[in-house]
Amino acid sequence: AAVAATLALGCAWFVAHDGYTPVFTHFRTLVGGKQEAERVTLAHQVYAAYRRHDNGGLQKMLARAQPFDPAINEAARAFEVDADLLHGIAATESSFMPRDSRDGGKGLFQITAVPKSITREAARELGVAEPLPADARHNAYLAAATFKHYLKEMNGDLFLGLLAYNIGPRNGGLRFIMQQYGASDFATMQPYLQTLPRDYPIRVLSYALAFKLWRHDGKLLAYEEGDNAVHIQQVGIPGL
Repeated sequence: AAVAATLALGCAWFVAHDGYTPVFTHFRTLVGGKQEAERVTLAHQVYAAYRRHDNGGLQKMLARAQPFDPAINEAARAFEVDADLLHGIAATESSFMPRDSRDGGKGLFQITAVPKSITREAARELGVAEPLPADARHNAYLAAATFKHYLKEMNGDLFLGLLAYNIGPRNGGLRFIMQQYGASDFATMQPYLQTLPRDYPIRVLSYALAFKLWRHDGKLLAYEEGDNAVHIQQVGIPGL
């Protein structure tokens, strides 16, 4: 019992230690092979995108997001998706300045062509006959239902799920495009996205990371200062 307790305390200390994240990441990369190496590479694309954000601009966006937090959090719970991810999508789509765009996008999440089955799911959760995209709460429910649909369609792959959300049903949807190019994951799909939003998932996740850090630390940290990079990686990217 004493030996077990000592080992448990030692493991707890190691996990809490600053050196745990790089060591464990390196171990996962060695064990996980190519797939894990690709995941780590994409994660660092997200960290680099967060680093490039203007801190003042992010603070203003966080302030604009506050009135919409209850609706987004409620929609996230209803469809069992990460609320920080939904915040990241809204930040990328509208910067929390709801409007109608020239390409047909509506409101907070720039809702466009939503499949009927998804609209019915959102309506059922809202308890209404037909969701209204101009209503911020309805808009959030439509976005959460749509994101959950595409995430499931992409077998839980977060990067592909976000890309599919952005592409929607146009061009046959992401599944058709992937089959066309023989791509199996986001890393192999990226080079073919010349006319499509190849950086969309990275932008969404960099904003989602900012919201998660704000919740976790109550402030936004400059990635390059001191030990912030290690701490931010310990906090982790939402959904990964």
